[in-house]
Amino acid sequence: MISTWEIDKRRATLWSKQTKIFNIYILILLIIMVITNIVSLDPLYSIFSGLFVILLFGAMFHIVGSFISRADQNLQYKKQITVHLLFILVVSLVGNLIIPHWNWDSTWRMSGGIGPTMMALLSMFCFVWFMDLRIDRLFIKYSVVGVLLSVVILFWTMSRGRIISFLILIFYIAICYLIVMLNPKLKYTFNRKKSLFYSFSTCFFILSLLVVVYYLADNDQIISRLLTSIGERERAWEILIEGFKSNIWLGSYGWWNANEVIKEYSFYDFSIANSSHNHYLRVLSEVGLLGLLAICILPAALIILSLKKALFKSNLEKTQRKKLILYSGALFSFFVSQLVEDQYLNGIGNFQTGLFAWLTALTYYVLKKNDVDSNEKQT
Repeated sequence: MISTWEIDKRRATLWSKQTKIFNIYILILLIIMVITNIVSLDPLYSIFSGLFVILLFGAMFHIVGSFISRADQNLQYKKQITVHLLFILVVSLVGNLIIPHWNWDSTWRMSGGIGPTMMALLSMFCFVWFMDLRIDRLFIKYSVVGVLLSVVILFWTMSRGRIISFLILIFYIAICYLIVMLNPKLKYTFNRKKSLFYSFSTCFFILSLLVVVYYLADNDQIISRLLTSIGERERAWEILIEGFKSNIWLGSYGWWNANEVIKEYSFYDFSIANSSHNHYLRVLSEVGLLGLLAICILPAALIILSLKKALFKSNLEKTQRKKLILYSGALFSFFVSQLVEDQYLNGIGNFQTGLFAWLTALTYYVLKKNDVDSNEKQT
């Protein structure tokens, strides 16, 4: 009789066999990172910092993928994470209500003890996790409470980028489901009453949150959240654009140097923000078009392949179709939000890097799941 440890080891081995393409991509990305940083302001610093963050992302991807392949058959893993995520959300919610110094900038914004932006990012991750459980119909009570708490906390943070990401994700899912239902080849059946109920309840819930935000927050705070720092960031964008124009293909500043260049200007001019909050402009100014294409080709390929499989493959399992739409939508919404954020491959060992590694591995795993299952049957 095969032990649980041996089964887990076998699934981890099968996962590792499916990641050859990813490993080749990481190798190419490392080479491009060296090439694009040779002409930077500080080549040695930029090359090594770029190599470290890419290697860390690759390691996280493999760790998460191995865990997912095990958790796919052992629900105890999923339940542990589910309980822990719920605990984090509840503690953050209660703590923000009773701990005075958690109040963010003397406003009502939700910080959860780590700051509104990070709290919003965590709630978005929780939303995707609990929606995944809903698709599998696992831990029904936990998943329902988790989805509701995630959305409430997300809107409470008033994080512009994350709320925009959430709304994009909702519209993305709705459009994908509409395409699937209208595709006669898929013969997709659905309960109209249940679909209408979920559609109206979702819209009502979101509108209710917006109304609550409007009446609880001061109008000045809302306007401030919509307009604060826009002018300052535009000045920072101009600096990055100049760096990009100086060397379109390889960039001028080098990896992780753009913010230092901006700070040199903002030290003498307070109308310039210390950070651009734009991932794409930062990468263009640091490693040029070549670097940006190398960095973005992985999430772009995963989104395109997921859509192709979810929207047009007729023999795909219903749960896999839903998961591909959810994961690709999450990736798409996160990368759209990087127009006003800078959280992808930014920093070593931070939550943002882990979150993107998790989403990437989830999408990659579902895309390869048929191959993994067929290999298991052969063994």
